[in-house]
Amino acid sequence: MSQSSVLRIVMAVLLSLGFGTLMSCGGGDDGPSGPSDPTLVRVIVDPNPNSLNAPWTVTYMGRTVHTGNGDTTLNDLPAGEYTVTWGAVSGWSAPVEDTETIAAGDTHTFLGTYIEIGGNLGTVVVDPEPDSLDAPWTLTFPGRFIYHGNGDSTIVDHPTGPYRITWGEVAGWDTPEEVIETLEGGATLTITGTYTELGVIHIDLNPDGIEGSWHLTGPDRLDLWGQGDSVVTDVPEGEYTTTWGPAVDYQAPAYPETQTLAEGSSITFTGSYSENAYPTGFVDIDVGIFTMGSPDDEPGRILHEWEHQVELTHNFQIQKTEVTNGQYRDALQWAYDNGYITANPDSVFDNYRSNQVLLRMNSSACDIDFADGVFTCRWPAHPVRMVSWYGSVSYCDWLSIQASMTPAYDHSTWVCNNHSPYTAQGYRLPTEAEWEYACRSGSTTAFSNGPITVLGCDGDPVLDQIGWYCGNSGLYPNTVGGLNPNAWGIYDMHGNVWEWVNDQWADNYYVNGPDANYNPVGPTEEVGPYTSFVLRSGGIQNGAAAHRSASRSAAQIYGTVYSWGFRVARTMQ
Repeated sequence: MSQSSVLRIVMAVLLSLGFGTLMSCGGGDDGPSGPSDPTLVRVIVDPNPNSLNAPWTVTYMGRTVHTGNGDTTLNDLPAGEYTVTWGAVSGWSAPVEDTETIAAGDTHTFLGTYIEIGGNLGTVVVDPEPDSLDAPWTLTFPGRFIYHGNGDSTIVDHPTGPYRITWGEVAGWDTPEEVIETLEGGATLTITGTYTELGVIHIDLNPDGIEGSWHLTGPDRLDLWGQGDSVVTDVPEGEYTTTWGPAVDYQAPAYPETQTLAEGSSITFTGSYSENAYPTGFVDIDVGIFTMGSPDDEPGRILHEWEHQVELTHNFQIQKTEVTNGQYRDALQWAYDNGYITANPDSVFDNYRSNQVLLRMNSSACDIDFADGVFTCRWPAHPVRMVSWYGSVSYCDWLSIQASMTPAYDHSTWVCNNHSPYTAQGYRLPTEAEWEYACRSGSTTAFSNGPITVLGCDGDPVLDQIGWYCGNSGLYPNTVGGLNPNAWGIYDMHGNVWEWVNDQWADNYYVNGPDANYNPVGPTEEVGPYTSFVLRSGGIQNGAAAHRSASRSAAQIYGTVYSWGFRVARTMQ
């Protein structure tokens, strides 16, 4: 058979394996930057030093596809895994074979550096553990003689001297340290790299949803800061310590926690936070006579603050603080579980003879959420917001039902005890007169602790001590009970959030309303969907003038606003 016939047969076999043209070019001419066909690859074989014209073999997917000598460029090859095996050259030590997976359109250079053999030779054994990892490594000998490999390898007939090995990364495993070992003449040097399986650390803050901070330290100078529930992966075995940081409205765990992570295992650090303590319960208020409204010369005075004398003849209790997110959340869960309300992630609805909206949760100003039948909240010690007048009196009725008392409100008419709140058995909102009587706590000045000196947000030194307003609140609600109480031990009567009271609004009720001076109850008109009710206290966005004891405002019964809340009262029986 002729030589040309043999060549045709070889080319046919190569084409049947999916190869295009194989072109051998001496002198290291790499040609263009990549193959002309983006689905193919280019392989450059580069043995050094060039003067050796060293032999080599290229295999593709386990099949030999080309052999040659010296620098060569192979064009238009299919993408996939290629291996170059370097042939023997007398008086020189050959590199170990090199395997790479080449993606379509790429060019890869296989570099093989031969080392001239001296008088003393030895063997280097590379042994990464465990064997199942087939871990990658790089072995370097002085003079830039480099081997790349995977798994266990034996390299024979190599010169004596120092060898540096660098271990490659394996996902989920801790990489051994780089080492330098010396090969002696006629000896075998075994370099072992032991990989250890990495572990997982869970950071779990309780109760769920709080954003407390934490600090994790451990081996290899690990030093991590984070917030809320977290998972830290791929960490080595050893001793770890977590220190718990603050969370608004919560007390952080007092002491750091230390645990030992075993190889390939997981540990959980649980930080149990407790809600900040704040004043709870009610203050007992005795009957009395006081001056309601403001004098004509009080700075900041507005209309509808007519000064008049009021007598209250029923002892009552009033909550020390505004109702908090945590308190309202707990009551919502009870009411939901017992069928008094319905809910979706946007709103809470009454289910006790009406379907009125009680709470709007589809606002960033609402700190309560609902999902899968469970209510949760942020800032449990902040006053509840985005609650309508309906939602305020419904909360009062839930407390009454839980205490086996007759609810104060009729959910068909929304009237409190047939317009007789002072004789209601159950919990209710304070009347407007009760609210101002409790706020003043025996005082006659603009604030319960002194006169007003600044009308806006520039900072009133008297109000700063007792109330949250635009001058000191940062325009956000604050933990209830965080400032000084008034003389009767009641907190936040000046600011934080406006507070719904029991009375309907009428501009001139305290001028000519019936019984305006004796146990006043406000207008007794039929309650409709647009009826307005009184708000007292002032809010975080308002200037100092709005927080005076006599300051009054009003809103429609269904209204829900980021600075409206309430507190609870009850007639003492």
